[in-house]
Amino acid sequence: MARVSPTPRRTVFFRLMEWRSKRTYGKVLAPGRALAHNPRVLRSDPAFAGRCASGPLLMIRSVN
Repeated sequence: MARVSPTPRRTVFFRLMEWRSKRTYGKVLAPGRALAHNPRVLRSDPAFAGRCASGPLLMIRSVN
């Protein structure tokens, strides 16, 4: 049995994330559903991933 229910509230942001996940991967991924239980985490996770993907130089500049 899962600790977090696989059916979070269907907010506008979650529906947008769900659409993007279906478009990119063909289905809604389980981590996205788990992140949707905490809206702050759901919003900050793509921003963090984007900063990591852009390289370490940008991360150093944002800290200073």
